[in-house]
Amino acid sequence: MSGLATWCNRVGHHRGKERDEAGNLIPMPFDHWEAELIVGMTQLALTYGCRLRDSGILSGDPPATAAPGGS
Repeated sequence: MSGLATWCNRVGHHRGKERDEAGNLIPMPFDHWEAELIVGMTQLALTYGCRLRDSGILSGDPPATAAPGGS
């Protein structure tokens, strides 16, 4: 999951020295092949996570969070 998230953050950016006036990497559009690849990878990761949850390896309930306002 970490590798998939890292790839999603990097896709569409040059890794060269070209930067905009704010110092950010210049956005670069990606083609339909890259879009289909990320959809397929996401479906695989989601299916894997669901199978882990169904087998009892992952918790089915999200962790509890504190209510807003400190209650």
